[in-house]
Amino acid sequence: IGGCGKQWSINYDAVHLQLSCRLVDFIRCNHKMMHMMRWTRPDIYNAVRDCARHMQGTTEDHYQAMLRVMDYVIATPERGLFLAPKGEWDGKNLDFEFEISGKSDSDYAKCKDSSKSITGCVTYLNGAPIMYRSSTQK
Repeated sequence: IGGCGKQWSINYDAVHLQLSCRLVDFIRCNHKMMHMMRWTRPDIYNAVRDCARHMQGTTEDHYQAMLRVMDYVIATPERGLFLAPKGEWDGKNLDFEFEISGKSDSDYAKCKDSSKSITGCVTYLNGAPIMYRSSTQK
């Protein structure tokens, strides 16, 4: 997590400077986690979405939750997308059979703030994930 440096004015008192630095760190880390969830770590999708909801009005609890997600990512490098499709198509064989499969899951009213459900799905092509999504139901 990057810290605050020379971009801050000396006129700030120590407490305000520390809070400002934490807010900047919170925003930067959320952007990094959004990139990870999109391209390599769909397993953190829900946690990142919950952290990103609190970009405005961030508290110490939100900051600590963000650090827990980052600790999880660092502690589990073996998790993430695994791209190893079954079979290999040479681009010429018209008899090659592609296998499309999917999984979905949801939970009922898990979001404590809004009592809304969260739904997720993943689509595979020959065993390799090609699309995944997680969203709060309307």
